[in-house]
Amino acid sequence: MSVSHQRMARQTRDATYYDGLWGEQLAQADLVVPPDDELVGQDLGHLLVYMWTRLGDLSGTRLLELGCGSGDYTVMLARRGAHITASDISRQAGWYTRARADVNGVAERVQFCLANTETLPFADRSFDLVVGFGVLHHLNLNTATPEIRRVLRSGGRAVFREPMRGSWLLEFARNHLPYRQKNRSPNEAPLTYEMIGAVGTHFRRTHIREMYLLSMVGRALGSEANWTWLWRWDEWLLRRIPALRRWCRYAVIEYCV
Repeated sequence: MSVSHQRMARQTRDATYYDGLWGEQLAQADLVVPPDDELVGQDLGHLLVYMWTRLGDLSGTRLLELGCGSGDYTVMLARRGAHITASDISRQAGWYTRARADVNGVAERVQFCLANTETLPFADRSFDLVVGFGVLHHLNLNTATPEIRRVLRSGGRAVFREPMRGSWLLEFARNHLPYRQKNRSPNEAPLTYEMIGAVGTHFRRTHIREMYLLSMVGRALGSEANWTWLWRWDEWLLRRIPALRRWCRYAVIEYCV
C-alpha cells in the first residue's frame, strides 16, 4: 500500500471512530458549556487555567482550532473574543460544535471547516494562533507540522495540550485499566520529548510545561478527588525534582514562529 493510501486509510479510521463517538454523545448532550469558574475545579481545570494564561488576550485574534471535537473548548475560546475557525475530521464534530456555539451565544465568532490537519485548506499566514486540545498525538507529525507552520503568520504561535508518553506506569493504565472518560482512537500515540522536539525544528522557539503527576490518580477517584491539593502536591514536587516531569500525564506545548 502506498504512503498516500496508508494516510487515507488512517484518516478514515479516525473519522469513523469520532463520527460514532460524537454522534452518540450529541444525542444525549447538554450543550451548555459551564462558566470557567466551574470548569477549573474539575479534572483538567489546572491545565485549562494554564492554557488561558499562555494564550493571553484573544480579543480579535484569528484562531484556528485543530480537532475541535465536541466544541466545548471552541465556546471557551470564543468567549474570550477570538474569531475561530474550528476544524475536525469528523462531520459529527461539526454538527456538535455548531450546535454548542449557537446555544452558548458565540455562533457569530465560530465557523466550522471539515478538514484534516495534514492537508489544511487555508492560505499561507491565515491565522494568528493555532490551538489544539489533544490533537497532535493523533497526527502524522511529519506531514501535519509543515501545514501548521504554513498557516501561521509571522510572529504567530501554536499552543497545544497533549498527553505525554514518558511513564511506563501511565502507559500500562492507558492500555489495561478502566477509568472515567477513557476514549482512545485507533491511531493515537501520546507524545515523547523526541516527537515534541521534531515538531519544534519547524519553529523559532519551543516551550514545554509538564503537568499532572500525582493528580493523574484523581481520574480513578472521580468525584472524591480533591484536585486542589493534588495540584499543589504536583507543583511542589515538580519544582524540587525536575526529573519527575517526564512522568507527567500532560504537557502544554507552545511553538513560536
